[in-house]
Amino acid sequence: MSKTRYPAFTLAELLITLAILGMIATFTIPKIISTTQNGQSNAKAKEALSTVSAAYQMWLNSGQVSSSTRLSDFTQYLNYTKIMTSGTIDDTNDFGSLTCSAGQPCYKLHNGGVLMDRCSFGGTSTTHVLFIMFDPDGEYSNSNTGPGKSLAIHVFYNGRVTDRGSVPFTVQSSCDTYTPAPASETPSWFSW
Repeated sequence: MSKTRYPAFTLAELLITLAILGMIATFTIPKIISTTQNGQSNAKAKEALSTVSAAYQMWLNSGQVSSSTRLSDFTQYLNYTKIMTSGTIDDTNDFGSLTCSAGQPCYKLHNGGVLMDRCSFGGTSTTHVLFIMFDPDGEYSNSNTGPGKSLAIHVFYNGRVTDRGSVPFTVQSSCDTYTPAPASETPSWFSW
């Protein structure tokens, strides 16, 4: 009788292939997860910008806008699920954390992100801004990097809405005067 040989992989070849696939997975899976989280954070931020813009436009059209207007003044037009008077969210860059309180409430959006009322306009020119923080995951991550960091939102007195890093000129609010922001003021996960 003759033995017929069938082509096949040896055990060594299979183990080498599995080792190569394991190394590829080690490097690609964290990148895929990070990209997915960044994409989710970006989508939440764009939705928050749109929500804040629409709510402010309604407040502007009502004729009630003044130099002391804050986010809390036009929340009746804001699509939020909960007012938070306790809890901690991320601040931008290396500034750490922000604490929600009765004096500075946070507004949890249906997408899980949190808006925080920071400052009023402090004036009525087109360079005066409301300063609002947005944390896409609504939790303090205790990290200076990653998708958990907040986005600083500026709502101009005339209704324009932008992020802090996209403001090319000096703006003012009741908190401070902000010179043109460096690109680093915009988190790496956010893009227009």
